[in-house]
Amino acid sequence: MQHGRYSTYVNHKCRCVDCRAAWTAYSAERAAERRRLAAAGEIEVPHGTDGGYRNYGCRCDDCRRAHNQMRRAGKRRALIREIRQARRASQ
Repeated sequence: MQHGRYSTYVNHKCRCVDCRAAWTAYSAERAAERRRLAAAGEIEVPHGTDGGYRNYGCRCDDCRRAHNQMRRAGKRRALIREIRQARRASQ
């Protein structure tokens, strides 16, 4: 098994520093390519979705709205989780 390769991170589930760095670099390259293709109109952006906002860099009103709804939902889940943990700790 060779370390420092994104394939080792994926296939062997290695989480050493070198493999994590390789995966991070690979992911960043893929994201940049996806955004470049979307900006050039070569691939279709799923408008009105959180994925369109996060994965393709679209900032249209529909994608912003979807992204904000997802963030609010995540904050609500975190708050509920925090309240439940506090109740358990006080019992």
